[in-house]
Order: sequence, then C-alpha cells, then structure tokens
Amino acid sequence: FMPRHEMSEVKPYEPSRGLAAKLHRRLVQWRFASPINIRPPRPLLSITFDDCPKTATTTGGRILDRYNTKACFYIASKLIDTDTVMGRIADKDDLRAMYTAGHEIAAHTHSHIDCAQTPANDVIQDVEQNLEELTDITKGQTIQSFAFPFGETNYALKQKLSERFTNLRGVLSGNNRGLVDRAHLRAFEINGDPKSVDRILSALHVSADMPAWTILFTHDVSPDPSGFGMTPAQLERVIETANMLGIEIDTPANIVQKLGVLDQ
Repeated sequence: FMPRHEMSEVKPYEPSRGLAAKLHRRLVQWRFASPINIRPPRPLLSITFDDCPKTATTTGGRILDRYNTKACFYIASKLIDTDTVMGRIADKDDLRAMYTAGHEIAAHTHSHIDCAQTPANDVIQDVEQNLEELTDITKGQTIQSFAFPFGETNYALKQKLSERFTNLRGVLSGNNRGLVDRAHLRAFEINGDPKSVDRILSALHVSADMPAWTILFTHDVSPDPSGFGMTPAQLERVIETANMLGIEIDTPANIVQKLGVLDQ
C-alpha cells in the first residue's frame, strides 16, 4: 500500500486476478510443504490483523480488552507509522503496547512484497529485516508466526520459511482440520463484502460440531472501514458467537504450542 500523498498517482499493488494466477494459487495451496494433522479436542479461533492500521489497536484493541481476548498482528515493518488506504498504520509505541498486553506480534515481510513474484533470496532478506525490526518491539522474543502478503507464495519459499516460523498463513478460505499445511494455513477474511462475515460465522458453527482451527484476518476496525477492514459490531459479533459456541480464542503461536504440531 502506498502513502496517502502518492495515492492519486499510484494505486496500491494488487496481484493478478486472472485465471492462470488463481489456478497457481490453488496449486501452491494444495502442495503441502510442512504437513501436519490437526485434530483439536475443542474448536479454536485466531483473530488476526494484517498490516495493523492504528484502528486495529485502538478501536479493535478496546473490544478485545472488553472480551479478554488476545489477537495477532502481522506487521510489514516498512508500513509502520505511514498513511495507507486503510488509514494510518500503528506506530512502534502502539505495537509495543499491544505486545505488552499479551497480543502476538507476527511477521508480514518488511516491504509487504508479493512473495510469489520476488526472487527467493530477496524475500528472505526482506523477511530478515522485518524480523530485526519486530524483535525490537518484542524485546528480543522470537517471532513465531508469519502471513504471506496478499497470500502469495510458492512451494520452495513455503519450505524455506517453515524452517523459521512455527506457522504461516495464507488467504484462501477454509477451516484447518485433519491434514493441513503448517506452512500455508487457511483463513477467512472479513472485508467490505457483507457476506464475508456470514462465511466465518458459518465456519465457526461447523467447527463447533467438528472441532477445527479457524483463522480470521482483516485490517482496520472502524464504523466506516476500508474495503479491507471490518466494523466494531462485526468484531463483537464474531467474538460473541465464538464464546456462545464454546470456541477457544487464542493467538496462532499459542495454538500451535497447544496442538503440539511441532512434535509431528
């Protein structure tokens, strides 16, 4: 995403939505780099925010606090404290406050790059820069989780990054249950499409009957969100539905530990 003063000249980057690109994404999703078997004893939910617009820490943070819920924030460090189409991105003080409160800080590359279109060595260098800046926020604690910007990746990169992170998240929808790829977990997005909320609520009901790990991702949290964000009411509805169904909400790093997937 570009700074606000550049928006009139350059549109935010968007990966190809053509048929060939869509087919490639599904082939990459189906080729497991780090297969694990997830059979949770109870349904699980992770609430995650990509890029971390400031409203995710303010409006979103207040809602999370009210429900005593911990979330995960995937940070592209180059975007920190810049203006984007989603509003101002949180600054380092905002992120330190969220981390101190028990939320997870996770990696999202430094430059918010398309990992499928960037040479692997350049991606690794970019990720290392991302980690260097994020460990300053976490006071040296290891960053365990990663989300591919735009959900874009390839098999070789999934293999390489799975050596560094305990879990990596994509953007293709689906609950995580049975044989899944630790290097390319499925997730449900909440965005400007009203049906996106219905999809994750439906997934939560499925998980309540057949325990799975459901991952939600969004961006800003505002009464008038961007096309990539959600409203406060939507966030509250997801949390309340999960609580009603007896679904445990926790961060990706904690859930991986609870499931013992690294021992497989």
